[in-house]
Amino acid sequence: MTEPRKINVMISSRVQSRFKDAKTRKQVTLGAARAALKAALEAELLFGQPLFEVWLSDDSEDQSSGRTEPALEGSLKQVRAADIVLVLYNGEAGWAFPNHTRGICHLEFLEAWNKERPKLGIVRIGSPIKSKRKSAAPQDAARAQAEDERDKAFRQDVEEHRVPISASAASVEEIVTFGKLKVREIAVELLVLGRLEASRAAYSEGAPLDWSRLDFARRKQQMEDAIGTYFEKVELNPMVKGLPQGHVRTLSPGAPVLFVCHGIPAAMSVAAAREMVGQPFLRDHEYMAKARSRADKPIGPVHLIACTRTVTESQAIRQLGFPDATIVKTRFGVYVADHVQMIQMVFLADCNDAGATRDAVAAFFEWLHNAEEERRFCQRAEGRRLIVQTMIDLQQPLP
Repeated sequence: MTEPRKINVMISSRVQSRFKDAKTRKQVTLGAARAALKAALEAELLFGQPLFEVWLSDDSEDQSSGRTEPALEGSLKQVRAADIVLVLYNGEAGWAFPNHTRGICHLEFLEAWNKERPKLGIVRIGSPIKSKRKSAAPQDAARAQAEDERDKAFRQDVEEHRVPISASAASVEEIVTFGKLKVREIAVELLVLGRLEASRAAYSEGAPLDWSRLDFARRKQQMEDAIGTYFEKVELNPMVKGLPQGHVRTLSPGAPVLFVCHGIPAAMSVAAAREMVGQPFLRDHEYMAKARSRADKPIGPVHLIACTRTVTESQAIRQLGFPDATIVKTRFGVYVADHVQMIQMVFLADCNDAGATRDAVAAFFEWLHNAEEERRFCQRAEGRRLIVQTMIDLQQPLP
């Protein structure tokens, strides 16, 4: 029998950097803390078998060894190979290859964040102790300044990217506890993502096959109905009278937003299917006129467009009609926001059955919350409401 595959975890951190352990009141190196975390993770069993295999980078603090470039490439290669990347974050970017402006810890973070974001987790280290610099020589002062700039850039990137970070771990015991929880959280998330991808890959049987038997008009209706059932589950009174594809959801800032649902019943490359939706924002004045009777006075509208297959950024831009807009491609599909007319469209990918469609809608709202984008999203929706209201007013007959 073959040996069961293990989940490969990479722990990224400084090695010799120290922090004050709140429990023992002693100074501890991050190298000792991550060794304890490695031992704890590798001791975890599933059905009696080890579940995790943990990789730690070598102690490459001394750049004079001449192994800096191989160590850098080896670490980035390991980031790409790992199933989970766990960063023990104390704000220090680490050593840098000559003429590089980013430290090794910073580069490892960016490698995971930019290419495989769901597998990245961060544990914040409390009470870091900055090393004292003994020499005042000019070359040492320049080296210290470069190190400070690298650390500042690392901290700025972590904060600006709004990465989910654990509570501050003040002891080796808490580092182990928080690290295990973070690894578990990522493993579950990756499992869910894998399940969704597996379900979306099957078009030849089950519900996706049922939808493929429908003609364009009926499939489009099924897609729009599937989006509507999501709103009915999360909002008390989402329906808009006289607008079957219109639904209202109140987001966290307390703003009710009008979402108009559409379905593209074939691949985006099929012109006949794409033209069934066209540029839906051209009818926003009609949609909003029907929603004005609601007591909550929703803002928007925002267009949710279910796509039977994948959708690219170029296809989303063509649907908008011009390229100068915010384009965000993520696991639910593509989000498009125009800064002038305040048009917002959400293209939901792989909506080949009702379940996949609802999952895509849920993934969009999850992204909106996790990326802390709700406030800007609602500001754009309010801007669109004002523009559309002006359009409605201008259509009123003159006295």
